[in-house]
Amino acid sequence: MPSLRPYQEKALGHSLERLKAGVNRQLIVMATGLGKAVLFATLREHHGFQKKIMVLVHREELANQGADKIQRWNPSLMVGVEMANRRSSPMDNFIVASVPTLGRKNSPRIQKFNPAEFDAIVSDECHHCSGTQWQSVLDHFGIKKPNPDAPLSLGLTATPNRSDGQGLRSTFDEIVYDMGIREGIESGYLVDLRGIRVATTANLDKVHTHAGDFAEAELSKEVNTDYRNGVIVKEWIANAYGKKTVVFTVDIQHALDLAEVFKKCCIEADAVWGDDPKRAEKLAKHRRGEITVLTNCAVLTEGYDDWGIECIVMAKPTRSALAYTQMCGRGTRIPDGVDNILTHEGVVSKTSCLLIDVVDNYTRNSLVTIPSLLGLPVNLDLKGKSVIKAKEQFERVAKEFPMANLSEITTLGKLDSIAENISLFHVKYPPEVSKLSDLGWRKSNDGYMLSVNRDSLITITKDLRDEWQIRGRIGERVIEEAAQNLPGAFNVADRMVLNNGGVKVLLARAAGWHYDSPSQAQLARCRKMGIEVPVGATKGDVSRAIDAKYHQGSTR
Repeated sequence: MPSLRPYQEKALGHSLERLKAGVNRQLIVMATGLGKAVLFATLREHHGFQKKIMVLVHREELANQGADKIQRWNPSLMVGVEMANRRSSPMDNFIVASVPTLGRKNSPRIQKFNPAEFDAIVSDECHHCSGTQWQSVLDHFGIKKPNPDAPLSLGLTATPNRSDGQGLRSTFDEIVYDMGIREGIESGYLVDLRGIRVATTANLDKVHTHAGDFAEAELSKEVNTDYRNGVIVKEWIANAYGKKTVVFTVDIQHALDLAEVFKKCCIEADAVWGDDPKRAEKLAKHRRGEITVLTNCAVLTEGYDDWGIECIVMAKPTRSALAYTQMCGRGTRIPDGVDNILTHEGVVSKTSCLLIDVVDNYTRNSLVTIPSLLGLPVNLDLKGKSVIKAKEQFERVAKEFPMANLSEITTLGKLDSIAENISLFHVKYPPEVSKLSDLGWRKSNDGYMLSVNRDSLITITKDLRDEWQIRGRIGERVIEEAAQNLPGAFNVADRMVLNNGGVKVLLARAAGWHYDSPSQAQLARCRKMGIEVPVGATKGDVSRAIDAKYHQGSTR
């Protein structure tokens, strides 16, 4: 029998704790791939329930996977499915039930279930539960509205926020546990996502929106073109050739047309959709690797749990973070047999998933992309780099330079450039310098430095004998002096600088000219050196930035 992961134990523990406190309409948020099904499979034993548990689902794949998962964790209990022609038994301990089967208007099927016989009603993928049929089922069990005498109502989802504005607040009273995709990746329970941005010339400005996302018929007309489909296949060949891939498309025709372009390039590809008569066969072939690229319309967004998916192509533009999260989650599962990719002993066959964002022109609002999903600039092109490492890089720069505007950055190289540029204007004099010298000494890699002019640099460093060495050049004069301690070193260095042509009024930290506006000559030099001068920078700021850039190898 497998064991629960630490976060699953914690989620169930929080649920039981809040249930004992009287909160019986609960929501657990977990990123796709973290094992939400394990929670309802172990709920009965963990919470000490004696009555039945019903798991509500809205699709056949979810029903089959849920029943299998429950039986695997509870081999001695009876598990039934109530869906279409399948009927559960009065002896079943767990019942996986179809919401369309039980919730449709005037359905007699739900009447056979007595609410008093259930300890818990679990809503899987519960971001769908604001629908009429789902609400009808919840109402039957007395949990549509707050009811302290009703069974536990537990909602499970990776995405609690709906794009149509219909939230879950009226159905659930409290989020008892929340673990997102970033935490899942950083803790080793999900693989990392690497992103590539593919820009097209398609324009979506005239496409209307419906329920918070693009109207599909209009969207398909704009994006299902020979040009755009060709670009997608070309970029897939360049960046993901041979990888087992899932492509998300706008509609059935888009899935068919895009699959055909892949086939023309001698790539094993096929399209699948909701009522495709060969749907099960195609999914099985894709799992076995006989189909490399599977284009799909509204089939694989939920309930397709193949850990072998190595690439996700977002050929369907969306404004919905909910839909995007569901789609990219198809690629984050870790390999079977690996509990944690960070602690696993041996080779891990999959450590990341490539996500190809196909981005069209849209000025009315922002499209959801993998960077924007994690709070990064929407137009950032990761160029195949890790989205988690990019997030960490942005956070480091934002923390060190809180006034920096990072929202318009399009590449990580640009982020490095901005961070470097800001650092040139981010001069802090060490406290020991303030005490020991009036001149503008700055910290260097292994000591201190003072730029006397463009060609004259003096350094103070400590050698292996703990003596301070003063080295450098002022004009033609070579400086090689030593001192026993740091105060003595600054004293010697300042004297040598001022006695050999250094002008104190120019070199002093507190000189009045530092606060003047930059000169045109300074600004011209900055342009030549590739230094972007921020608004409000003074002549002293610019002077120090030029010095730092000029002597970059010596500073830190």
